[in-house]
Amino acid sequence: MENGAGFDLTEAGTQKRLAVYVVEDPADVPGIARLGPDPLAGDFDERRLAGLLFGERRRLKGALRDQSLIAGVGNAYSDEILHAARMSPSKSPALSPRRRPPGSTRPCAARSPRRWNAPAGSRPDG
Repeated sequence: MENGAGFDLTEAGTQKRLAVYVVEDPADVPGIARLGPDPLAGDFDERRLAGLLFGERRRLKGALRDQSLIAGVGNAYSDEILHAARMSPSKSPALSPRRRPPGSTRPCAARSPRRWNAPAGSRPDG
């Protein structure tokens, strides 16, 4: 670097699959550009979750784990969210609005990672 600052980057693996991008905007990185919305964002709420899940034909757990649908919810978080919300991971979220009970995504949205990172007294589960 021009100012003498720099960094060392080491990949210990044998397959050498590491990539480094120097960009102005993180959305310029192909893998990041494909990510869905961040569930920790302030505007991620029950309505947004319901909109993302509407029309999904696969199982609920698979939809939650899809990084292009919702970023950062992997296997462990999807298990925790569904367990706390008492929702079956094998059900399809593709209920039509007429068949979907009012507030049916509320338990899942209320268990979002954003709320887990909140101070203990402010979480819905205490």
